[in-house]
Amino acid sequence: MWWQKVFPKYGNWGGPGWSGGCYPSSPKETDWSIQPIDAMDLIFRNHDRRYQNAIKRYPEREDLQKEVFKKADEDLIRLLKSLEFDPNLWILKPPKNLWYAKYYRICAIYVFEIRGLLCH
Repeated sequence: MWWQKVFPKYGNWGGPGWSGGCYPSSPKETDWSIQPIDAMDLIFRNHDRRYQNAIKRYPEREDLQKEVFKKADEDLIRLLKSLEFDPNLWILKPPKNLWYAKYYRICAIYVFEIRGLLCH
């Protein structure tokens, strides 16, 4: 998809369509054994799992899927905001590129807040 080339990814779980360190062609191909690289990546993995669980639980009910997606997005924003601004203070610190972790967190909050206003 074009948006996968436009939006950056983060760790193994952050970014549109980016799950388990790759772009799986279907949710069934997601490898949940892939570990997050840090606290923010863990938040993204949990968000991905909630999306996938909604798709599995409500395969014929897009309205119910959207309700779960909306709540997952709201929780993602809340959890990202709860992270310290300095990634050195996170319980699971980024292994490298602290500046990128700071930047990505701010951008992800912004994108999901805008998405919430436009899509939900």
